[in-house]
Amino acid sequence: MRLASALLALWFGAGPSAAQDASAIDALLTDSLVALGGGAVLVVVDADTVRYRAAYGDGALGEVVPLGTTTSWLSGAVLAALDANRTLDLDTPLASFFPDTEGDKRGVTVRQLAAHVSGFPTGLGVDAPACLNDPATTLPACVDDVVTLDLVAEPGAAFAHGDASLHLAARMAELQTGRRWTALFGDVLAGPLGLVGTAYDSSRNPGIARGASGTADDLAAFLEMMLGGGLSDGEQILASETVETILSDQTAGAAFVATPYGPVMDAYPERAPSEVIRYGLGVWREDLRLDSSLRVASALSETGVAPWIDLEAGLGGVLITRGTLADVVPTYVALRGLVREAFAAPVATGASPAPALRLHPPAPNPARSLVSVGFALDAPEAVALTVVDALGRRVAVLVEGPRPRGETRAVFDVSALAPGAYRIVLTAGTERTARPLVVVR
Repeated sequence: MRLASALLALWFGAGPSAAQDASAIDALLTDSLVALGGGAVLVVVDADTVRYRAAYGDGALGEVVPLGTTTSWLSGAVLAALDANRTLDLDTPLASFFPDTEGDKRGVTVRQLAAHVSGFPTGLGVDAPACLNDPATTLPACVDDVVTLDLVAEPGAAFAHGDASLHLAARMAELQTGRRWTALFGDVLAGPLGLVGTAYDSSRNPGIARGASGTADDLAAFLEMMLGGGLSDGEQILASETVETILSDQTAGAAFVATPYGPVMDAYPERAPSEVIRYGLGVWREDLRLDSSLRVASALSETGVAPWIDLEAGLGGVLITRGTLADVVPTYVALRGLVREAFAAPVATGASPAPALRLHPPAPNPARSLVSVGFALDAPEAVALTVVDALGRRVAVLVEGPRPRGETRAVFDVSALAPGAYRIVLTAGTERTARPLVVVR
């Protein structure tokens, strides 16, 4: 069933969402091709189906690419599933499988290893065990080396993203089940979801944190399942509680001391890093609300792969590029807003009261010169209508000061702005809303 819907999306170009306007998305990705390494693929899904599917530049639909640290989201899901079916408790300590470990290492749990708060070294520095990236060795042999490493922090105290801890967690799963990690991945995810294009790099010593390769369609199937609370094509792949475990904050207040997500944190310059990013099981909890509840879960990688789910909009997206993480972030941040704008379901009439602050979409969008944007107030209020770039830097002020009740419209010239993704932001008191804008030449 999933293969058939993917083939239909390929044949018709945009699947069930073809009637919806994705022109701003297409303009953004076409304009960003240089930063994205010359090629991109985008797949958008909701909990039930593929909403959009397109390739740009040298990008190719169906292409198998290295997933980098996006792999960790898949690995975290496997570990969470083993916990849910009572095969391997996430709170099982290291000493249960490695009785010769000493001191604090004995109590390090699978959960702490998968959430990178175990205190083990990252395995990324000059002193990292060479076996972590050696396809000639085996996972058991490599873990025998990794487990001897000295802790660099008290377990649970510090978040340090890396490879070594996930190798340990995967080996504990192998020892508990008697099956190789690649077989467990097939049992839990690849088989049930039909991920025919996704595999780890070596059946002997798979890279648990960053060693899989896969396709945008396979990642999209995974995201569709996550959005559906573990349900895919009518089949319960993961329990809804397992999905909640994957997405829940597993860092327990640990200080972030080593993270590759610096460029993503920088995309929210007005907020402290702890208010923007935390970590679940293999996945980043991004763009948190003030009460720390989750808006977006993502797993951007150093290989230019950027999957995310927008829990507020009920949408997920996979962006495959040939750029670096830092190159991709500005486009990714803008793309999320455009995807929401194009594909989020409208609120049903009468479902909730109309907001006091209403910002209308800019027109035209994409824009080359003059752009018109309007907003409406239910009561007189002091407002600020500004334009910010993809990194959140204010580049223009359109309206600032008291405005009367009703409609206000502003026209501005974007020709002085560099091509790229921007947001038009309307602020009034404690309320804030935004619309995406793409500038092209």
